[in-house]
This record gives sequence, C-alpha cells and structure tokens, in this order.
Amino acid sequence: LLTMQRLNLENNEISEIPRDGISDLGTIQYLQLKNNNITHLPKAALGNLPILFELQIMNNGLTNISSRAFDGLLQLLTLNMSNNLLRSIPNDAFLGLVSLRQLDVSRNLLSSLDNKTNGLLDDCLSLDEIDLSYNRFSFITKKTFPSNQWIPYRLRKINLSHNSMAIVTHDLKFGTKTVTDLDLSHNNIKDIRKGVLGNLTSLMRLDMSHNELVKLESDVFNMPENFSELI
Repeated sequence: LLTMQRLNLENNEISEIPRDGISDLGTIQYLQLKNNNITHLPKAALGNLPILFELQIMNNGLTNISSRAFDGLLQLLTLNMSNNLLRSIPNDAFLGLVSLRQLDVSRNLLSSLDNKTNGLLDDCLSLDEIDLSYNRFSFITKKTFPSNQWIPYRLRKINLSHNSMAIVTHDLKFGTKTVTDLDLSHNNIKDIRKGVLGNLTSLMRLDMSHNELVKLESDVFNMPENFSELI
C-alpha cells in the first residue's frame, strides 16, 4: 500500500473520515468518498496528503465544515462537495488550497461565500472553475469571488444557474475580470445594472436564459470585444 495512488470508498456507510489510516497513504492522488454518511469535516480532516490531486465528497449529507478542514492538501486540484446539505462554509475552510483549480459546491443550501470583510475563496490562488448552481444565492457581493490588485487570480468559469438572484448589480464586477464563461440561467433576474456586463472584460459566453427579464436598457449588452455568445 506504500505506493497506492487511487482509493475508491464510494457507496459505503462511512460516517467519519479515518484520518490516521488515510494519512498514512502518502502517495495517494485520487480519493473517492461519494455516497457515504459523512456529515462533518473537522480541521485537517484527511491529515497530510501532499500529492492528493482530487477529492470527491458528494452525496454525503455533509452539514458542517470546520476551519482549515483541508490542511495538508497543498496539491489538491479538484474538490467536489456537491449534493450535500451545506448552509455555510467558514471563511478559512479552504486555507492552504493554493493549487485548487476546480471547486464544485452545487446542489447545497448555500446563500453566501463571504462575510463583511473576507471571502471564502481568497486563499484559492489558482481557482479556475467554480460551480455554485442549485443553491440559494439571492445576490452577489464584492467578496463572493476572489479579488486583490496584488494577486493575479485567474477565475475563468462561474456557474450560478438555478439560484434566486433578482438583480445583477455592480458587485458582480469584483473578481470576474478574467471570467470567460458565466452562467446566470434559471434565476429570477428582472434587472441588469447598466455597465456591469461591459466591465467583464474577458467574457466570451453568457447564459441568461430562463429568467424574468422584461425590458432592457439599450446599452446593457455593450459587451467586451472578445464576447461571442449570448444565450
């Protein structure tokens, strides 16, 4: 087992991650834990797995994540926690996930990813794609997506479909300068503030289908030069 790279524990009755046992598998790169009964992730839930690249914890009934839950996973690239019961995630839960590129927290009960001063994703320096679909977001704040003039964040794809947003405000401009693909379909959007979309300077594809738009100002869709597809 000293050279094990993949461990699949899906479709079992696991209620607690056996940290001591798993952390002994220092060569593991892929860990599948979907379809179990894990409801809580404590601090450093998996111990030190220095080359774990992918972690799947979907379909578990997960309700609680502790601060620094993913300590020791410096090389994690993909984290899937979709289809759980998460209502909130503490702001320092992802501390140390500097390599994370794909995050899926779709099909949860989330309504926010930030507090008044900090964003949950600020430590995810390499984040490329995030799936927030099928949650309870009614608005976006300046801290929802990572943004800092001194840090070259490179978020490219955002899925916010199937939420409860009614207005696209100027707060969407923060942390989205590099976004090329934005899905806002299946919300309750009635209004788009003027100038918001034009400030998403890298945007190439926008899905606004299945909303409640009635009337649009003439310059709402003054899009950036690279833009190619509006759905």
